[in-house]
Amino acid sequence: MFLSLLEGNLIHPLIERNHLRAISDIATGTGIWLQDVRNAFDNARPFPLLQGFDVSSAQFPSDLDKLSFSVQNVLNPFPPDELNRYDLVHVRFLQPGLEESDYQLAVTNMVSIIKPGGYLQWEEEDCSRSFKLMTTIQPQLQEIVDDYVGYAKFHGFSLNAPEAIVKACVNADLKVISKTFQNTVNAPPEQLSHIRSFFRRSLAMVLPVAYCDQGLVHDEHEGQTMYHRKISKVMRLFEEGLVLDDVFASILCQKA
Repeated sequence: MFLSLLEGNLIHPLIERNHLRAISDIATGTGIWLQDVRNAFDNARPFPLLQGFDVSSAQFPSDLDKLSFSVQNVLNPFPPDELNRYDLVHVRFLQPGLEESDYQLAVTNMVSIIKPGGYLQWEEEDCSRSFKLMTTIQPQLQEIVDDYVGYAKFHGFSLNAPEAIVKACVNADLKVISKTFQNTVNAPPEQLSHIRSFFRRSLAMVLPVAYCDQGLVHDEHEGQTMYHRKISKVMRLFEEGLVLDDVFASILCQKA
């Protein structure tokens, strides 16, 4: 879904792919981005090192062909053998798990593993720009958007992650090469169902917990019930043709 918004550019078009010898993916999860990169570099000689890092190995894939994965919290220093190792460090969707006060530390640690002249490529949701059109057309949806924003505020997550990322990168002496925004309203029609599913999965992960955190329900079971009642209204409006406007930023920075 997100790749279609980037016009198929797994790796930012301003990066010379032929010069990439080592690539890292932070908060890699299932390693889906690395797997796509592996396929894109299938005929490359020499084949680049592809390394994924995540705070837990729970989602690491069983398919390890040409891929490596390690447990690493981005808020902790990387091992010495990882320093200045990568031509490209990629990050995507870290906002829901990183407090705004920790962006600087996270960026500092990521910069430490980038080679001089290498790149940091980061794609992130921008809550401050998202859902404006949707809630204007259907004001009743403002409630569930407020629930999502309330969750972010409660946990100290950034509502304007792209701005926080750029600030941290500048403070870490990275040069900001590019910052662009993509809106799901511009996605091709065949992607609409994927976008809606992504939105629903994202809310399903956070809202039941949010309702507990805010004291709106007694336990997560009640939170699930409240979530399903609210999301059913949203999905019905999607089926009637409402388009989700979720805004994402793509940020590219370079190490001196």
